[in-house]
Amino acid sequence: TMETVFEVWIDTPMDVNTDIFMHWLYGYTEHESAPKLPDSKLYPAEVLQDVHDQYNLFAYLEKLLQSPASLFQDVSNSLSPRSRKWILNKYYDFDAAFVKEILGKNLANRMKKDNIEDVSARCGVTLRSCRRQVENLRRMFKAVEDNRGLLAANIVSTFCLDDSLAQLYARIIFISYQRFTLDKRRLSALTADDIMFAADQLMRHWTVTEAAAAASSNTAHPVVASDMEMDYVFLDELAALRPAAGEMLESLRGLMRGRFSGQQQARLDSFVRPTGKAVLQLAVGLSSTKNFSNLFVDIMEKVVMPCHERSMSRDDVIAVFTGLQACSEADTAGHVGAPCMRRLLRALTPIVIRWYR
Repeated sequence: TMETVFEVWIDTPMDVNTDIFMHWLYGYTEHESAPKLPDSKLYPAEVLQDVHDQYNLFAYLEKLLQSPASLFQDVSNSLSPRSRKWILNKYYDFDAAFVKEILGKNLANRMKKDNIEDVSARCGVTLRSCRRQVENLRRMFKAVEDNRGLLAANIVSTFCLDDSLAQLYARIIFISYQRFTLDKRRLSALTADDIMFAADQLMRHWTVTEAAAAASSNTAHPVVASDMEMDYVFLDELAALRPAAGEMLESLRGLMRGRFSGQQQARLDSFVRPTGKAVLQLAVGLSSTKNFSNLFVDIMEKVVMPCHERSMSRDDVIAVFTGLQACSEADTAGHVGAPCMRRLLRALTPIVIRWYR
């Protein structure tokens, strides 16, 4: 007789309780989590056992979450693709208060225990949750710091995160990589969103964009697009603004006069020249340095604060900077440095308007 031997594998789908998962992410212990759940008063022992089982499951999943590709490749877990995606994005998400504290920190080196405890105390996030968020950032930084291309795209490719979360990581990593100084009193009024907004504008306009990489393809030193690296070719060319500054300012003032009339024109005209000079001084300074750590402080001290000193209203600032940008885009007089001025203002204009209180 023939005998057929085969194996039957019955797999019970993993059931992740989203409430308990969030408690685990927050850093609650099992005994802290259980009382926060429905039915905990009626069935305390059963609820505590459920929490215990879930925490064991999360400990297993955490190893996969730290290498996200394995989370989707591992056949031994039966989570649906939708559940895996939700868990992954929640695991890598940030507390808003944590982001403010971590901006500008050096992610290349492991943060000391005392420093993590300080961050935890200042932002009101549990130590366990704070440590997870720090380690997630460091893991991300190490994975992408040597890659070329767009940061967010590299993060999505490597860590399978949603685009919006990848963009958030990209900005934090960019700020850390450029070592921007953020702990000065001049910047204390800025929120984390203000700083992240500025980083986004710099990444869009002052780094090695795809357009800049394409323009260099036929030169002796072609570059690869990367929004983590500043475009030193562009920054070097800002030096050309110095000899052309006077002529360019007068040209821009002339174009500005055509945009406004009457009292508004007279008022704004008095602001255009000193504001334009401040922008040009900032630009020339950028052309002579390879260290951009003080860039945010310089923007605040050399451009934003002088607008306050001139008693400019927020509407004045918006009108002058959007006017200067529009005029630089429309300037076809062929001034030396005009393309640099356009690119400079594409990032600087929205930053100044955002930061002006």
